[in-house]
Amino acid sequence: MANRKRIGKGFPIAPVLMLALMLSACTVAVSKEEAEKSAVEFVKSRVKFYTTDEATNTSSMPGQVIMKSVTSYKEGREWVVIAHMESEVNSTLKKGDIIVKIDAVSGEIVEFNGVRVIRE
Repeated sequence: MANRKRIGKGFPIAPVLMLALMLSACTVAVSKEEAEKSAVEFVKSRVKFYTTDEATNTSSMPGQVIMKSVTSYKEGREWVVIAHMESEVNSTLKKGDIIVKIDAVSGEIVEFNGVRVIRE
C-alpha cells in the first residue's frame, strides 16, 4: 500500500479535508436577522408606495406607510423575508405584503415581489 499521510489513528487526510470542504459549502453565511435587516433596508430605501383609484383611474401617494411586522423563513439556499405593510387611504386601512428573497450565502437580494433581481 502506498505511503499516504494520515491524521490521528490512521484516518487519511484527503477524505477528511473533502468532508470539511463540503460541510463549509453548505453553511449558511447570512443569518435570519441579517437577511431581515437587509430586506427592511431595501424596502425603506427603494420602494415607493402609491394607491390607484380604479373608478377615476388616478394614482396618489398614501399617508404614512407602516411596516407592522417582518417574518422570514429559509427556502433552499434563499431567505424569504415578508414585510407586512399597512397604510390608511381615504379613511380605509389598506394592508399588503412585500416579499424579498435573499441569497443565504452571498447576502444579495435575488427577488422582489416575484421578480428576479438582475445585478449589473
